[in-house]
Amino acid sequence: MNKYDDKLKKINDKHMSIFAILLIVLALINIVLCANSGNTIGLIFYIVMLVITILFLLIYFNRYSIKKENSDILDKQTLSETTTSSTSNNTLQYTEINAIQAKEIIDSNNTCIILDVRSISDYQKEHIENAICIPSETILNGNLSELTNKDAKILIYCYDGELSRLVAQYLTTQKYSDVSEFGGIIDWGYDLVSE
Repeated sequence: MNKYDDKLKKINDKHMSIFAILLIVLALINIVLCANSGNTIGLIFYIVMLVITILFLLIYFNRYSIKKENSDILDKQTLSETTTSSTSNNTLQYTEINAIQAKEIIDSNNTCIILDVRSISDYQKEHIENAICIPSETILNGNLSELTNKDAKILIYCYDGELSRLVAQYLTTQKYSDVSEFGGIIDWGYDLVSE
């Protein structure tokens, strides 16, 4: 996230907070007025409005905190353009390759894992043949149950390359030894399949 995006996010959060506080205050005022006048239907309506507003706020800020956690993981870890296993400190790094290189590996290695980290709905619309879909959120939350072989060749892609780099870096921190990412499906110049 660049400085402009971060500043825009803070402005949006500020406006969302002000709007939510106004809704909560209005709901509370109306709850008091309805309770004093004996208007049961109005009271129920404003209590429901208050609950919905609070739920909306929780969902909005929880969604932001998940994105922030994913961004923090990326910020804490240095992404590398090249691979190598550093024998001096046993740090694993992933390889960034292009679509042509990925296609060559897929064609010559039928045991490699082609990992699509987009959403399941995007995967169902179109994906690379024989790819498996594990959304980036699932992986970054530590659910690696489908990736049991840490020595398998794993080729990762997403829509535009941003999430695939993040997931590739995360997998290397989890001791997966042969991880490559090849950007996004928008760069894939070969056939795609759909569900």
